[in-house]
Amino acid sequence: MRARALVAFLLVLLTGCQMTSADESVLLDDLPAIAQKTSLAARRFEYQLVVAGRTVSMEGRVEDDYRYEAQISLDGSPVYREVVYDDARYLQLQDSSWLPPSLVAGNEAFAELMTGGWVVDPLGAPPEFGGERAQPVPLAASFLLERVRFPEQLPEILKLTFKEYNIRALYYMPRDDKFPEHLEDGKRYDRVPDAYDPNAVTVTFDQLRPFFEYISIWGKPTHIGRVERLIELPPRGRELYEELYTQLERAGSRTLVNILKAPEGRRFAETYRFWAEEEIEIQRPDGATPVELAPAIAALGAALLQAGPGAAWTPLMGLPS
Repeated sequence: MRARALVAFLLVLLTGCQMTSADESVLLDDLPAIAQKTSLAARRFEYQLVVAGRTVSMEGRVEDDYRYEAQISLDGSPVYREVVYDDARYLQLQDSSWLPPSLVAGNEAFAELMTGGWVVDPLGAPPEFGGERAQPVPLAASFLLERVRFPEQLPEILKLTFKEYNIRALYYMPRDDKFPEHLEDGKRYDRVPDAYDPNAVTVTFDQLRPFFEYISIWGKPTHIGRVERLIELPPRGRELYEELYTQLERAGSRTLVNILKAPEGRRFAETYRFWAEEEIEIQRPDGATPVELAPAIAALGAALLQAGPGAAWTPLMGLPS
């Protein structure tokens, strides 16, 4: 019995070592190639943005750059579904209550039609190159596409300075450890600000941006498993904030100013998770009503701009880029 128990223990130990070594074999220099592999593979993904006490989340599947789908939710409640199939873009609005009356005014028929079932714009898919400019509501086609193509940005992000996550390393600082370990998602590498100075100010072009950005990436030999990103702003009440608000308002970012002035507006947390899939096949929704989506979405955006800086804010309007 003791021999069998010993054998069983050694098998468990050996299996655990093999699982660990698979992730430990991922070196920092391997990550750009793994990120490239992730961007080309069929995959499932999850995305989450937490800002000003609200959460926008997305669960999606990607067959390739021309066929993908996702469910978009707000604070855990489904809001709309989207499917892109070649040139066609399908939408189904599940909850129109997040649209303030000032946005729906003049677009009641559009909101009612979408809430009644799937609509399709036969030529509404985002362009292959360039892409549409950011619009103030995520019904814009670029909102999902930017998350689908996020792995393509990782090789550029990985040109920044990352270090292996190791609490025993001399460079490890507990105050810079912003995320849980997430061992199931692979080996972790971190990027932290060069200096942790709450009074520091970064000037980019003509815009004042007092913030600190933390990024962690988890890699497996087959794919990138997780990316966590956190932006923190220094304590409010300083003169630099007034300058920040002034410059953002001049740039037309009134919604972002409202977010920063909110009680929880000084933290922007983004999470991406990926799972490699051998094969994903996206299907067209049945019974969709043809409609030209771009004019209706543009009208919603125009209504938001007219609402002014005092308009009620939700994460599904004016997402900061």
